[in-house]
Amino acid sequence: MASRIRLPCPWTRPSTGPIPSTAAIPQPTLYRAGAAGRASARRRHPFPERRPAGCLGDPGQRHPRPAVHPVYTFDNRQEAAQLWYHDHTAGLTRLNVYMGLAGNYFIRDANEEALSLPKPPYEVALLIQDRSFLADGELFYAHQDPAAPGLPNPTHLPENFGDVVLVNGVAWPLLEVEPRKYRFRVLNGSDSRVYDMSLSNRMPFIQIGSDLGLLNAPVELQVLSLAPGERADIILDFARMEGQTIVIGNSAAAPYPDGDPVDAATAGQVMAFRVNQPLSRVPDRPLPSNLRPLSGPVPAITRAIRTRKILLFEGTDARGRLQTMAGIVDSSRPALNGTLVFTDPITENPQLGDTEVWEFYNSSADAHPIHMHLVDFRILGRQKFKGTITPKTNSDGSEGGVLDEASINLLGKARPPSREEAGKKDTAKMFPGEVTRVAARFTRPGEYVYHCHILSHEDHQMMRPYFVGQLPRALRRRSSRAPEGSMRTPSFLRRHHADSLDLRAGGRVLGGLLPRGGAAPGGRHPAAPPRPRRAHPRWRRARAGR
Repeated sequence: MASRIRLPCPWTRPSTGPIPSTAAIPQPTLYRAGAAGRASARRRHPFPERRPAGCLGDPGQRHPRPAVHPVYTFDNRQEAAQLWYHDHTAGLTRLNVYMGLAGNYFIRDANEEALSLPKPPYEVALLIQDRSFLADGELFYAHQDPAAPGLPNPTHLPENFGDVVLVNGVAWPLLEVEPRKYRFRVLNGSDSRVYDMSLSNRMPFIQIGSDLGLLNAPVELQVLSLAPGERADIILDFARMEGQTIVIGNSAAAPYPDGDPVDAATAGQVMAFRVNQPLSRVPDRPLPSNLRPLSGPVPAITRAIRTRKILLFEGTDARGRLQTMAGIVDSSRPALNGTLVFTDPITENPQLGDTEVWEFYNSSADAHPIHMHLVDFRILGRQKFKGTITPKTNSDGSEGGVLDEASINLLGKARPPSREEAGKKDTAKMFPGEVTRVAARFTRPGEYVYHCHILSHEDHQMMRPYFVGQLPRALRRRSSRAPEGSMRTPSFLRRHHADSLDLRAGGRVLGGLLPRGGAAPGGRHPAAPPRPRRAHPRWRRARAGR
């Protein structure tokens, strides 16, 4: 049985029953395009597409006077979009977000206003997160591996999947609606869980926007799929559905896409709508076919001056635990080729104004939602591939690999992005055994990062820095250092990694989100057992030399 790790959860509101009658919808942060917003934050990472490097709250960012709360200014010079912000502390991101350090950040513009889309209270933000609780209502985070008692306690686990789905901090809420159109701004803020969502009455989702703005035209979907970090701007039309209760279900396996089936009684349900409110006199306008009358079509990103190859890999850390990691596929740089850890030299250095194509080769068994700071990118396509991987010992003692660039064999035809992925993106699913190509233009100088937005992966080395513009002298020295193995994680980062994480924070969950009787679904949660790691069949064949 797991020890009781108590994590403070001050954002949870009290509830008198298993499902509140109406979801509590907090007011999001709203800004007009071009109107500066100010925020006081501690390593808070916002998602605006264009923001100065110094305002990013990067994982290694430190302030010389911790008691001083710096104020950052964001110019918000981008089109209307649903952004979000969260803590980004090195090695602790997953825990701080789990405790509630995340929120929405909306930008408005004239194009959006010209569309006469549903406005509050008919525009609703939905922040979806899965959590686990102990029987007495304490927030629980799995931190032990029963199959490996010799590991530190607490220790790092590959992923975290909760069995209670929260929407805006409320467990499985029910939202009472009128028989009319609603606009929902959906964000997957979970640690590891992907949601493949459908509606119990088989009505379609009408998606009108993605991560960083509106699509060219509405897209009708039966399944709305969101990985951690992804957002969707959708319309649901409840007209002629009076008296119905409609449930959003989730069918995504965990890990995604080929892991364990979801439990239909717990994480297989997200929330519900009850169409029982009288229709108001507010006009319910038709949805326009052109969503960008003033902005013009989503601009294509063309004329890339170079292509970079990025490797996504699952290896093991120095203690034998699964460790996800990224690196490069570049035979011209043998000292760096293959997997790399966060503190290894910078290997991606686009110049200001450059347009590049980045190809992400996923050699692992799971999909990884890769998020790039700074840029809005376009998904160009996906294609299956196989290749030969040889072992590599990384600079921190972890075991990674090298994908032989000459061995890469593309299979079949490339698939273009689906219609709902055709807009501006900053996070995209990279499926196992496939190369995903994205194009981006780098418009601000400075140091940024890209990483998997499965927070348990990001916290365990699946994150790398990149630099736009001329490298500063200190980074040039670091990037020209000699062979692999010479780099070591700085002490302030080592303190935040899994061997020394201090989870002994006091505090209690404020409120009762559990069913009557006080027992969480499934009772007290034992530590999550390690899931069997699966290498993709192509990589088993590659390693065997077939």
